[in-house]
Amino acid sequence: MDIYEVDNPFSQTTKLFREGYNFYKNRQAQIEVAFNLLADDESRAVFYAFLQTHAERKPTTIPRRPREEQYFPTDIKLNKGYARFVSCGAYDGDTVRVLNNNSGKVEEVVCFEADLALFIRLSKYLKENKSEIADKILALPCAVYNHDSIVNFTEATGLGSRIDINGTLQVQTVSLDNILPNLSPTMITMDIEGVELEALQGAEAMIREHRPDLGICVYHAPNHLWEIPLYLNSLGLGYRFYLRNYTSFTIETVLYATI
Repeated sequence: MDIYEVDNPFSQTTKLFREGYNFYKNRQAQIEVAFNLLADDESRAVFYAFLQTHAERKPTTIPRRPREEQYFPTDIKLNKGYARFVSCGAYDGDTVRVLNNNSGKVEEVVCFEADLALFIRLSKYLKENKSEIADKILALPCAVYNHDSIVNFTEATGLGSRIDINGTLQVQTVSLDNILPNLSPTMITMDIEGVELEALQGAEAMIREHRPDLGICVYHAPNHLWEIPLYLNSLGLGYRFYLRNYTSFTIETVLYATI
């Protein structure tokens, strides 16, 4: 665990390999703006340790919270609640299980999972427990993105299945704005292996109209640490931002946004 590759994300821009440490130095102004958006000391400590790990290519212990609190933080007041819950990258339903344990039956749950093997497991769990999970449940075997298309996909049959130009499979992508035009979500979570920024762009109208709480993974690409909060802040909706980590490594670092 003391080697940098343990913290190495799926998605690294070619500019990072070309520029090395200068990749971060050249973006210092953006990084500082994002850092200053964070609402508390723990968020800033997580940000700093995450950035240090990638900039120096040397693992730094990141302050972490209990893993079961991921998307359900006990130390952050998320103001919209979990009544209408959208899980992008729903895996086999693990996040919905925690939702059910924490909140009981909710109004509506929508799940997206593009990995077919995982989608089958997810669907089985939702079907067998539908009366306890939500009044309305929708599960779609699609990848969430900024537009509707067919794209190449790498299926890892577990962690790491993702949109990949070199992938040998193809999946349907959808934008949340197009696929869920009538939904008013209270919480959206995203763990979609590096396309979180694109998926947020594809949900901009929904976010502007309903201003849901957000729990967005920012660890798949080093630059997501600052690019995702900067994008959300650019919408001018008044979101407050918190950063939490659940492993002490860079993986499972989540940006929360709430109004």
